[in-house]
Amino acid sequence: MAIELMDVNYTYMEGTAFEHEALRDVSLTIRENEFVGIIGHTGSGKSTLVTHMNGILQPLSGKVIVDGIDMSDKRSRKEGRAKVGLVFQYPEHQLFEETVAKDVAFGVRNMGLPEEEIDERVREAFSLVGLDYEKFAEKSPFELSGGEKRRAALAGIIAMRPKYLVLDEPMAGLDPLGRKVILDTIMKLKQALGCAVIMVSHSMDDVLKASTRIIVMNKGRIVMDGTPKEIFMNAEKLLEINLGLPQGMILADELRKRGIEVKKDVFMMDELFEFISRQLGLAN
Repeated sequence: MAIELMDVNYTYMEGTAFEHEALRDVSLTIRENEFVGIIGHTGSGKSTLVTHMNGILQPLSGKVIVDGIDMSDKRSRKEGRAKVGLVFQYPEHQLFEETVAKDVAFGVRNMGLPEEEIDERVREAFSLVGLDYEKFAEKSPFELSGGEKRRAALAGIIAMRPKYLVLDEPMAGLDPLGRKVILDTIMKLKQALGCAVIMVSHSMDDVLKASTRIIVMNKGRIVMDGTPKEIFMNAEKLLEINLGLPQGMILADELRKRGIEVKKDVFMMDELFEFISRQLGLAN
């Protein structure tokens, strides 16, 4: 079972003076339990790509298949969408109910589930994103901090128990601590739910830390697809398309400039910490 995109093409405002080709001949398979990071500069097609995964956008040509369900078929699209939970950039803007509990329950209630199961799923979702149910359930969503709003919005998607969790810049606009909390929450969610995660991000450090696979987009095309090591070992190509590098790579390069021999494939921060500890004689 997988999300499959086959020769997908999409153009915004086709046939007008503002025509923009967002996706061009994109073929891609997302398998169960993967953590896929999607990177690329602004306008590379990342958000357009992920909004095809649950049928919000329909390709001008090509196919999107979710666990065997053709997302171009209106009759079966609802079943496919139930498998793909999409969290937009700044998801807190989607909060609208009187209380946090009602907001988290909104999507589940639309699934037509009995009240007992809705309550069970809502409480579970609160717990999974690290919000205390007794403390937050009856609060207005607009009383929450930025990070709490982000987690509440995540809980609303989690309560629907998607098989594929798609996140479009989930840490956008947060301070470093808020970014860490949300990324740690996402990684815990994946472990707890066993779902696949597809995360769009501008942060090389976030995708390096979390992903098991990274897809690089440029001008509507997939230009690289591999493990984090495979992608970041090809730093020259990333720089060619105006992408940055993880902090660990920058630090490793600075160490090399100072005459310290660091292997090219050592750039994860924990690896560098271990390497520096050994150099200083601090390792056990």
